[in-house]
Amino acid sequence: MYLSTLKETCAKLGHPIDLSYDELHLIVRKKIDLGFWISVGFTDEAGLAACKEINVNELGDTGNFSTQLNKFIKKWIDENPQKVAVTAAELVKLMDEYAELSIP
Repeated sequence: MYLSTLKETCAKLGHPIDLSYDELHLIVRKKIDLGFWISVGFTDEAGLAACKEINVNELGDTGNFSTQLNKFIKKWIDENPQKVAVTAAELVKLMDEYAELSIP
């Protein structure tokens, strides 16, 4: 439904698009991945620690942010094994809450 509405609206605005459902799905998945990692980066100790290590002047493409964040979160996990279980439990609670709020 979103794709057909998007195509209709763009056509009415004089900018028709030729986009398949698979292409749209890939675009959305990439954006969701970046959004997820940015959210993790601002909600837990591992993410905050990782964000401090990222040099935004060296990132280049925004897609590199999730790669760098992942790398530094893994580093934090290795350096803080005692905090990993607590953080994991908090993340599971967050994901459970998100699932409860999601529209079926």
